[in-house]
Amino acid sequence: MGGIGKTSLAAAYVAQEYDNYQHIAWISNNSADIADDFVQNRDLLQSLDLTSLTGDREVIFHAMLHKLRSIDERPKLFVIDNADAEIERRLPQLPSQPNWHVLITSREEIAGTHSMPLGFLQAEDAVRLFKKHCTRISSDNEITAIVETVDYHTLTIEILARTAQLQRTNLNDLLNVIRNDARANVKTAHSNQAKIERVRSYLETIFDFSGLNDNEQWLLKQFVALPPEFQSYELLVELIEPEQSDRAEIFSELLDNLAGKGWLLSDPKNDSYKMHRVVQEVFGAKMNIQASDIKPLIVKVGKLLQVDQSLDNPVDKFVWIPYGEAVTALVGQFEGHRMQFLLHNLGVVLKSKGEYHRARQLLERARTSFEEQYGVDNIQTTTCCSNLGLVLKDLGKYQEAKVLFEHALETDKEVLGEEHQIVGIRYTNLGLVLKDFGDYKGARVLLERALAINKEKFGENHHLTASSYSNLGLTLQFLGDYDEAKVLLERAVVSNVKNFGLRHPTTTSSYSNLALVLQELGDYEKAMLLLEFVLTQDSKTFGVNHPITAIRYSNLGELLRNVGDLDRARNLLEIALASTENTLGAEHSTMAIRYTNLGLVLQDLGDYSKAKEFLELAVSINEQLNGKEHPDTATAYSNLGWLLQELGDINGAKENIEQAVKLSKMSLGKDHPKTAAKFLGLARVLLDFGELKRSLTLASQALKVFENTLPKEHPNLKYAKEGVEHLESLLNAQTQE
Repeated sequence: MGGIGKTSLAAAYVAQEYDNYQHIAWISNNSADIADDFVQNRDLLQSLDLTSLTGDREVIFHAMLHKLRSIDERPKLFVIDNADAEIERRLPQLPSQPNWHVLITSREEIAGTHSMPLGFLQAEDAVRLFKKHCTRISSDNEITAIVETVDYHTLTIEILARTAQLQRTNLNDLLNVIRNDARANVKTAHSNQAKIERVRSYLETIFDFSGLNDNEQWLLKQFVALPPEFQSYELLVELIEPEQSDRAEIFSELLDNLAGKGWLLSDPKNDSYKMHRVVQEVFGAKMNIQASDIKPLIVKVGKLLQVDQSLDNPVDKFVWIPYGEAVTALVGQFEGHRMQFLLHNLGVVLKSKGEYHRARQLLERARTSFEEQYGVDNIQTTTCCSNLGLVLKDLGKYQEAKVLFEHALETDKEVLGEEHQIVGIRYTNLGLVLKDFGDYKGARVLLERALAINKEKFGENHHLTASSYSNLGLTLQFLGDYDEAKVLLERAVVSNVKNFGLRHPTTTSSYSNLALVLQELGDYEKAMLLLEFVLTQDSKTFGVNHPITAIRYSNLGELLRNVGDLDRARNLLEIALASTENTLGAEHSTMAIRYTNLGLVLQDLGDYSKAKEFLELAVSINEQLNGKEHPDTATAYSNLGWLLQELGDINGAKENIEQAVKLSKMSLGKDHPKTAAKFLGLARVLLDFGELKRSLTLASQALKVFENTLPKEHPNLKYAKEGVEHLESLLNAQTQE
């Protein structure tokens, strides 16, 4: 391909072997017929003492060849630079072995010659080349990122290095100089020391596409819309579908012809092809590719990204993300051709991958397109709105998600009817965001409605019914109805194992939910087995830096704290905190949970200063993002209050825990086990103030709630009984005195 260093290598050979040759001739093949380049080369004519010749081109050309052949001294070197396949008909006429060594540089294979393909620079050599021309950037990591972006293309590396040196271009801008056609104003040997004003504009002169026919341009357009990696022949046929454009018969020939001309790179061993990143950038900008140019590719990639929730593991779709990204990056405008379906499906898969911000961008683009093409009341539009709402929910944008869910529910109820299965999905989504708001009772009503619809439409063993059991069970857990929650979650597990298998993300999610309820019920051993399995499996499925994996680390860490394995708990919770901050950001509401759990472990380990810092952060985030009426805010106040009590700040402890009790009664009610736990906390603080009667009253209230909601062997129930007995003994002793 152009700019890879063929001319430079030939020049280096000449310089190295200069003293070993008696004569050297160099012809640059810039014309359609090399005879023209001979005749127009005044230096060569002068060296051969033929400047006086005039007349027919062929006469002068053959006179020059005769003179070259007549030179006796050996060895002699003849260099033809930048030749194309047209030179083949002239080769028999040109100087040749044994009198002349002939070195030809070309982007194409020349029949009758021995080919020596020139590869790309190795990574370390590419870095060295960059450093040769730029001293302002010294970081090997930054330089490596730059040279990787241009696929180790020799000329482009030199241009970028010289540009960075002269223009003081920062790293981010340097990575996009071709796309942005950035100012360079630099000189290179390749440009014959003329100034290169703009990077991409100059590269367009290196890669002259004017000689490509319509079929070749069509195929290169397809490659611009593919990831710049080698693609197998079979996959290219599947993705591009050449039969759709009546090119099936010539498809293989086109690939080999373009590879032979240097426009594509080929790997014969694996029967695969790719377009170099630099060619991709330049060709894509030059040709102004539209969605209509690659319609079959858009449709095919969109289908490959589509997730069937009843059959597919969304992780299996991750392999198609680069293909979807390549197409959506190329075609920015909506022109139909099912582009909105690709945007939607890619957004859904990116959500599963944990890339919520990118998913949001794509789904917002898709929503706009669906609304323009189908209207706001169409099922395609409401489905897109619903999926966008799920992403917003993951991003902690609960109010925005709620608005979309309510619109989708009301629209689809009106269009499809109250009993339609899609309406059941809309009830589910709205119920889940109400749960995030802490409105567990409201969530329960909607999730029970969704369960009824799914059971009626699909029966007990369908995956949507299992999902309803799981969602409702988790909500009942928050409402303190642990026994019923356990029953529903066990049903969900059985169904998911049957439908998806043990290791599917849907199954591991239901295992995780069941483990949380078992933990509330005090069955730590079984909960531990489930959470360890879920963490191991989801780490393999999603990787360690996925938001779902962070949840698994956090859940297991919290359980380990409850069983007293504090060092291991701290390690897992620190991983969860770092992962969540990295993927969701420091301002996400989930960070409050991470700070809380890690703060409590640090408190148990005696690191009160750091624990206080984290628990105060949890209060601040909950107040700011969830509001004072959210149950998590009450819990945050309670946790901070208990820590302050240990630190001897009983006034601060009382203030925070009284606030926690007040907020918990408002959000969960006085008969919820989490509210009861706060009663006990306040009772413990009041004891420090000598308020025995009020302390006993609160502890007795807590015990009554626990007796009605928790199993007999639950540690909280035991703790409450012991507390009441202790307070009663203290009060009796005080009365006797």
